[in-house]
Amino acid sequence: MILALMVGYAVASPHQTSNLAFLALLLGGMSIPLILRWHHSALVLAWNAWLVVPFLPSSMELWVALAGLSLTITILRTTLLHERSGSIRLPSVERPLILLCLVVLATIAVSGGLGSRMLGSEMWGAGKYISIMGSIIGYFALTAHAIPRHLGPRLASLFFLSGVTGMGSTLVYLVGPAFYWLFFIFPPELVALQMEGAHSSMVRYAGLSLGARAICFAMLARYGLRGMFDLRQPWRIALFLTVFVMGFFGGFRSYIILMLMVMAAMFWFERLHRTRHLLFLGLTLALVSSFLIAFADRLPLPVQRAMSFLPIEIHPDARRDAQGTLDWRFQMWRHVVPEIPNHLWIGKGYSFSGLDYVMTQLALERGIITSSYEAALISGAYHQGILTLILPLGLPGFLAFFWFCWAGLRVLHRNYRHGPEHLKSANTFLLSMFSARLVFYIFLYGQFELDLPLFVGIVALSISLNGGVCGPPTATPEPEPEPDLDNPVPEGARA
Repeated sequence: MILALMVGYAVASPHQTSNLAFLALLLGGMSIPLILRWHHSALVLAWNAWLVVPFLPSSMELWVALAGLSLTITILRTTLLHERSGSIRLPSVERPLILLCLVVLATIAVSGGLGSRMLGSEMWGAGKYISIMGSIIGYFALTAHAIPRHLGPRLASLFFLSGVTGMGSTLVYLVGPAFYWLFFIFPPELVALQMEGAHSSMVRYAGLSLGARAICFAMLARYGLRGMFDLRQPWRIALFLTVFVMGFFGGFRSYIILMLMVMAAMFWFERLHRTRHLLFLGLTLALVSSFLIAFADRLPLPVQRAMSFLPIEIHPDARRDAQGTLDWRFQMWRHVVPEIPNHLWIGKGYSFSGLDYVMTQLALERGIITSSYEAALISGAYHQGILTLILPLGLPGFLAFFWFCWAGLRVLHRNYRHGPEHLKSANTFLLSMFSARLVFYIFLYGQFELDLPLFVGIVALSISLNGGVCGPPTATPEPEPEPDLDNPVPEGARA
């Protein structure tokens, strides 16, 4: 009776974090048998989800919490219950991750601590450290169990499909204040561009880009490009193109560029350039180019902004907005690059002054300072992959990360070449995704603490799917025929 009253009070006041914590603990306690049985699958499903656990420090993301929980359950069951460990050990991948962990811990110690706003510290940045360390813990949690054969293709697709939860923040903001309490679960940062657009002619829906990308990646992982072109299943290509275009309303150039890079890599690894699909691709590109040249300037402004990197005519407002973000990035990079030698061996860390950040934001809003990159400069959001790695973690962190990338690429390539046939589409997509995202991270856009979970997750998923690293089939020698004792062969005949 008392428990029912407490639940009723918590449900009636969902805006309080303490009530959400109580409900979460209650549901967690009731679902312990399910957690013990499905914790590994839950981690796979939640890895790319845009969900947070509000009552944990720094609004910890759900996948980080599940990574720690899953690894803890695995260790306890192995040590206390003496269960046989199914962990897949790959020292070539584990060593760079352990080195990266040591570099992060040393950086925290040297740079003055973790820094957490939720714990009352004036220094912020704990969430970035948590994301990096959570990625390393998550690798060992994901590779602690091999995914069953019959669940492999489905879980590989759902691994990316969970990113559709990125649309949650967009929908919450659209339906109005009555549902704003859901921002305890969905990250409110995703609606920043949507709120800014309410006072201008260009409303950008970041959640649509995240959700569309998740659906497209899930379909590519399940069916591959060859399966998408299957005329016996026309709904696949129709759904894919519809969702792909829907993502343009986020207004991100990076969305289109990354999608095209992933599909180009898959086109190559599936060897479709040697088939009639090359002609189909050429005709499609010609039709799309003709349409864009004729009607691009009549499309919605967010769509035009997303296509602003193409040599086509678009509205001046969309061109100006896109060029403005590019200009302030170049200005920031010119300011940041000279600092690299000062932090080459000992990184500056990810902690930053929360007071300086807030004051800079207020100064920007009131027009006291005009450099729009000042806030990003303080928080370390340099919008370039190498800078967000080498400045905070120095050369040791840089070397550890690219050591991991090299080891991960070898694993992905071997599983792509020698993996089981039922995982062919998944293994091809994982290699294509990792390769395209790495090139994109190095040369176009990247944020280390946001990209590392994806890189680590792809490699760990491949290992768990394939039960390790696949190798070429070994030819078994044919057994020699047994001699026929009843009809011995004369020695002259043998010669």
